[in-house]
Amino acid sequence: MANRVGHRHASSAFVGVHLLRTSDQAAADTVEWDTELFDTHGFHSGSSDTITIPTGLGGYYRVSWSLGTDTSSATASRLQINGTTVGRQNNSTAASGIVQSTPGTITIFLAQGETLKLGAFGAQVRSGIASGRLTWLEAIRVGIQ
Repeated sequence: MANRVGHRHASSAFVGVHLLRTSDQAAADTVEWDTELFDTHGFHSGSSDTITIPTGLGGYYRVSWSLGTDTSSATASRLQINGTTVGRQNNSTAASGIVQSTPGTITIFLAQGETLKLGAFGAQVRSGIASGRLTWLEAIRVGIQ
């Protein structure tokens, strides 16, 4: 039977994870994820800040994210792989009390065992991470080597 839009066969090769931060988080360098929208192969566990590429699932991943903040200062989100920043997006200063969202996307090769974290760049955004669906990270495998 052929695939139809919105339907997948059980043998689908879809691999990925989508995490949310659904409540405010106190000052932190990285987002501690509290909700999994989906996690096909155990990329994430509990409320940790780390996503780990599972054994046998290395490949090219499209990693997209959005960091919501509740600060009137300029903000930046940073994506870290094994502790090294590989993606950074800046956002300009907003009016006081305005929630900002700083999104980014990168396509990169990730080997099994490598780790991903999303963080805030600079002390000015450590006042909190906005709740709701403004803060999220998604990693979808789009190819293999």
